[in-house]
Amino acid sequence: MSVPSSAWGGLCLLIACIYLLKWPHPRRPLSSWRRAVLRWAHGAVWLVLAASFFVRTTDSTEAAELANGLAMVGAALYVTFVVALAVDRFRSTGS
Repeated sequence: MSVPSSAWGGLCLLIACIYLLKWPHPRRPLSSWRRAVLRWAHGAVWLVLAASFFVRTTDSTEAAELANGLAMVGAALYVTFVVALAVDRFRSTGS
């Protein structure tokens, strides 16, 4: 049984809404770039992934290439988010 791309896109949109509306607030002040990345990047990852899945619902080569490009943008955003999170956690431990 295969799940349609539009269903995956809808799930990604739901997760994006959760992350964009509800996010953990930092316990201490952050630099502006880390605050922006930690606040918006994870939700943006899910929005980009949702767009990728919705683009995949069309059957064209150009759409497939665009969907793959969007997925790569999502991966880059996620790596950026994880690095910012790791830096934040490392600095909060005082190491």
